[in-house]
Amino acid sequence: LYWLRDQFDEAEKFYRSARMRFLETREEKLLTQCENSLAVVLTARNEFREAEDIYQNALPRAEAAGFDVTVAEIESSLGMLALSQGHYDRALQFLERARRRYSALEMPHRLAATEKEVADCYLELNLASEAAEIYRRIGSSFADSETPFEQAQTLVNHSRALLLMGRADEARQKLSDAGRLFEECGSESGLASVALIEAELGFVEGRFDHAAEMSRVASESFLQIGIIGPSLHARFLEAEARRLGGDLVSAEETAKAALAESE
Repeated sequence: LYWLRDQFDEAEKFYRSARMRFLETREEKLLTQCENSLAVVLTARNEFREAEDIYQNALPRAEAAGFDVTVAEIESSLGMLALSQGHYDRALQFLERARRRYSALEMPHRLAATEKEVADCYLELNLASEAAEIYRRIGSSFADSETPFEQAQTLVNHSRALLLMGRADEARQKLSDAGRLFEECGSESGLASVALIEAELGFVEGRFDHAAEMSRVASESFLQIGIIGPSLHARFLEAEARRLGGDLVSAEETAKAALAESE
């Protein structure tokens, strides 16, 4: 519940507490599920080394015990960890393994969620048309299953793919729909994602002051809830927007600060 509400400190605290209890009671399946969830939180906070260490223990345990669903969940999570690190080939390998496993297990909702993650990876590789086709195909799955948060995530990334394809009007509509759903869910991270795409839209339209402001809003929102990677990306976009808008001093200061934090 805390994870869904973007309260990562609380989520981490309770996952760690549960992990210790499952270790004591030797609840192998619940321990493995808990470790996967803890590592997902750590990945969101850019604590990649600890997340990877946890996965290295959890995945062999799940495989040895025949916990097929948990294995698929961990493979999907490992894919998103690799994506966060920029290891795109590794990300696609793990996501494809998870996708095939969910297909064999006949779990359509989890299959759609993993296909969305594959599309997210394509998007990072600038394969916008391939990503957009997946988002279009799976969007109705989340709407039909009444999972508004995942539906909104798909819409916001679909809007970015459309923007890269030069279809700004369609992107704006998808972004508006995503913002409404995130507002209904009370998702601060989702609304920060919308602000980030708003900034990219400002770039395309040459509204660099607007792009800089929306980038700043997105960066501060992500940082406030502890999501470091997207916050730094937004800082980079803010620096670019200020440079293109002619404010070179502010652009340099912002870029240097983002670089130092990234390193």
